[in-house]
Amino acid sequence: MATSIGDHLRRRWLDYQRRRLEEQERQISRQEIRLNLLEVELVERRREVARQAERLGIPLPVHIFSRETFSESPPAPEAPADPNPSPVAELARWRRQLEARRAALPRREQAIREELAELERLEAEFQRHWERFQRRTADPGSPLARPRRRITLGAGWTMTQTLLAIIAAVFVLDLLSGNWLLLAGAKFGPSIWGGQWYRLLTSAFLHANLMHFATNAFSIYIIGPLVEGMVGGRRFLLIYLVSAVMGSGASLFFSPFTLSVGASGAIFGLLGYLLFAHWRRPQAVPYSVRQWVLGILLLNVFITFVMPRIDIWGHLGGLIGGFAAGFIAGPPGPSPLALYRSGRPGPLGLAVLATVVMGGFLWIAVNPALRALF
Repeated sequence: MATSIGDHLRRRWLDYQRRRLEEQERQISRQEIRLNLLEVELVERRREVARQAERLGIPLPVHIFSRETFSESPPAPEAPADPNPSPVAELARWRRQLEARRAALPRREQAIREELAELERLEAEFQRHWERFQRRTADPGSPLARPRRRITLGAGWTMTQTLLAIIAAVFVLDLLSGNWLLLAGAKFGPSIWGGQWYRLLTSAFLHANLMHFATNAFSIYIIGPLVEGMVGGRRFLLIYLVSAVMGSGASLFFSPFTLSVGASGAIFGLLGYLLFAHWRRPQAVPYSVRQWVLGILLLNVFITFVMPRIDIWGHLGGLIGGFAAGFIAGPPGPSPLALYRSGRPGPLGLAVLATVVMGGFLWIAVNPALRALF
């Protein structure tokens, strides 16, 4: 009888100990899951910091990015377990494992918190670096400010206003000439193949009617100052002209016998450059501007494919040309040439490559024999 009571009490005690250990294991598992989620956040922060450093050209601390997780090293192996352990020995072994897991949690959490704090410090440093860069480029005496000097047509005129004035003057002259300028400067494949290559550019300054002119002029008025404010007048003009020519070149290649005019290719190119700027320097494009540009871009793409008598290839060519022109003009900040002079040749190499690729495409487009090969 006494043995039966003793066995019963022993089983009850073992069950109680198991329940306690099960509860402890659940608590430890919850803490480990929380730390795992922190590690996921940490890995994402690492990647974001790495992207920011790459865009700003800042070296990263190697000690942060040389490991993937903070998992503790495996515990030292225990002595070989008894093949037929007693319930008490099993509970003792379970308890030691839980204690080892619990002891590892504070060290692991501290390591994660320390690195998160380090990443926050790096992000703040990158932000200060970007602000210092903006101040340097805003200083007229700084060598880095040279790419941002404006080309003006008279005191106080920006490049955007200059382009608008030229487009308006051309439109008025075309009306007065009875559309002679339009016929002489529009994009038309046979004329360009006959040697009138200037039509690739002049077509971007001509418009078919008042509505066409007003729509494009308003778009330049809205988008132009945004891009010009980022890169200055010289590089803005470069992006605008490259986009215009690439839009005409794409229209010539894919739709050579269509008579087309308009600044839409250049306008799409400005949107393409904003996409490039967001890719290379996201800090330079505020979130509200990104949303607005994306909405304008989607609306214009919708109009391109839905409205009749729209030069689809001219729009798409301008968009791609503006993005590619970003490699030549560079993102907001120092130009590729300025970076080359400061000892960073990589951006200038990309600029040369983009120039060669676009130049090759235009050479194929203006040569019907080469175009026929495609």
